[in-house]
Amino acid sequence: MKIAVPVWEDRIAPVLDTADSFIVYDIEHGVIDGKRDVYIGLGSLREKAVVLGSHGDILVCGALSHDMEMFLAAVGMAIEPWLMGAPELVVLMIAAGETPGPSFIMPGLGGQWRSRRGT
Repeated sequence: MKIAVPVWEDRIAPVLDTADSFIVYDIEHGVIDGKRDVYIGLGSLREKAVVLGSHGDILVCGALSHDMEMFLAAVGMAIEPWLMGAPELVVLMIAAGETPGPSFIMPGLGGQWRSRRGT
């Protein structure tokens, strides 16, 4: 499994739509087996979604627009939105099948947060 995360100042980027670089984590047996930086540039949301879909299976992100969510769904990418914090820690939780707790959910969402992985 490959998990892509937009990163800004060593944290999950607060807004996916404007992100231009990501870390892609390779997951094997629930642990990080490698990672690489991917620069996707400042193309359209559709172009970004296509590139992201070619690099990962799951996207962990902060806020995202409805349009971006639809483009990602169209390329078959599962989404873990509205998350914040240290990317590697969140990725490890997801790789282990855990749901990130309240301290990783962006403020203002109340109980509205939900995974888009189907879990």
